[in-house]
Amino acid sequence: MFWYWESVVYAGIIWLAVFILVEPGRLKELWPVGFISSAVFFTVHLNLLSTGLSSFPNGFLTVFGVPFFHLVWVFGAGILLMNYMQRDFTRRLMVLIIFTLLGFCLDLFSVSVGGHIHSSSFDPINSLGLIFFRLIVFVWFSDGFFAERIYGKEKMIY
Repeated sequence: MFWYWESVVYAGIIWLAVFILVEPGRLKELWPVGFISSAVFFTVHLNLLSTGLSSFPNGFLTVFGVPFFHLVWVFGAGILLMNYMQRDFTRRLMVLIIFTLLGFCLDLFSVSVGGHIHSSSFDPINSLGLIFFRLIVFVWFSDGFFAERIYGKEKMIY
């Protein structure tokens, strides 16, 4: 039964972390990146669902097969990630690796409780790679649209 509420629990944990770790002014600056985060996640999972590589069986409040609260927690996770993002390549890579590993742990837990099912041809290594590249795409779009909000005017490179 936990799998049914899993996305709601994730949303609660992530948003609690956002409200504790992100200053209110910074949250106001970063909220638009949450939409990008949810859009990238939603697009990737629609493709995984349509190809039969993964599914959310009997998820709570699904939107085209993706649980709505997954989109809610991913929105917050995107804000959290971009709060720690840096222009420096090494630091940027470290933030991406940390968030990839956190996302991978959530994915493994989701699969273990039955909230998210992968096909036999989609193993954990595929999932890890997909999470990493999905985060790269998210950061790329976020930088492209909202770099000034993320890094501030004084840190902009022209």
